[in-house]
Amino acid sequence: MLPQLAILLPHLRPGGIETSTVALIRQLQGHRFRIRLILGSRTGALLDQIPDTVETIDLGGRRAMASLWALRAALAGTDAVYSGTNARNISVLLAARLLPARHRPAVIISEHSSPAAYLAMARHPGPRRWLMRRLYPLADLLVAPTEGLGADWLAALELDRPAVATLPNPVLSPEALALSTQVVQGDGPFRDPAQVLAVGRLHPAKGHADLIRAFAHALRTRPELRLTILGEGEARPELEALIAALDLQDRVALPGYNPDVARHMAGAGLFVLPSHREGFGNVVVEALAQGTPVLATDCDGPRRLLGQAGAAGRIVPIGDIDAMALGIAEMAGEEKALRAALAAAPAQARLYTHAAAARIFADRIAPLAVRPPE
Repeated sequence: MLPQLAILLPHLRPGGIETSTVALIRQLQGHRFRIRLILGSRTGALLDQIPDTVETIDLGGRRAMASLWALRAALAGTDAVYSGTNARNISVLLAARLLPARHRPAVIISEHSSPAAYLAMARHPGPRRWLMRRLYPLADLLVAPTEGLGADWLAALELDRPAVATLPNPVLSPEALALSTQVVQGDGPFRDPAQVLAVGRLHPAKGHADLIRAFAHALRTRPELRLTILGEGEARPELEALIAALDLQDRVALPGYNPDVARHMAGAGLFVLPSHREGFGNVVVEALAQGTPVLATDCDGPRRLLGQAGAAGRIVPIGDIDAMALGIAEMAGEEKALRAALAAAPAQARLYTHAAAARIFADRIAPLAVRPPE
């Protein structure tokens, strides 16, 4: 019988972590594992993408610490549990300890942001760091999407365990991979050099207000440009008010969530990631895979991803409106940047497909899910 892997997430509202985790579930269910999906709240547009064969448990929307006993019950009978976001790392470590040792699953926790960025924005960073230092050594494995990030966490917490592993995010679906091949061969959709694109949850930490202000400055020298921000979230009213205040209603669009991100990427002259923190940046991979240049803020993930991209990528300081505006004006539709992005596309496509990432994940996690004989 296949080992039972529990996967824990707060919800399935569209976001980078949630989308990647759903891709893992679809690849692994019935092949390498039997998946039990445990959700803090059974909400979100991505629920429709979960296979019917996946057992789903709803913890009822309670705060993480208030649902410890419900989580303990949900973990019963599983061989391993993967916490898809650090928002649940502490609670899953505590819930697993509530089970008898012989019935306790292997616990795999994950980190997606640098420790400095995360702790700088966390509520009650002192107590949280204290809990992490005491509980993280109880995990069987700490995983992160980029090389060195897991080790950075151990260093920041002054720990020598748990073991760490780099597991790339599953970013490119078969459809996105096929489109990338078309783009590289010159058969992709029409690319509008004046189209600037951003994708992400509408949340203050994603920096879209910075992007809108920078775009307004860029229009002074590039009046033909247009900006589209794909995504949904609680910052929509604030962003709509800012667009109106800057009189950009005919230049900036907020059409909401769109699952066909790859085609939008392939049709844009520039992709911008204005985040205040970003541990990986799935959208950077998606953009480069479609031959689209990337302008990103100086967050850990994008910095690492764009390190080998040459003229296809540029990093600007977080929150620096002037630097972002200059980058938009200079890079949107620029031939050298577009050629460099096309050259980078095949490497992105090889590394971050759903199938390749799921295979690496399964090969690393499966040995932990083997219980010793009683």
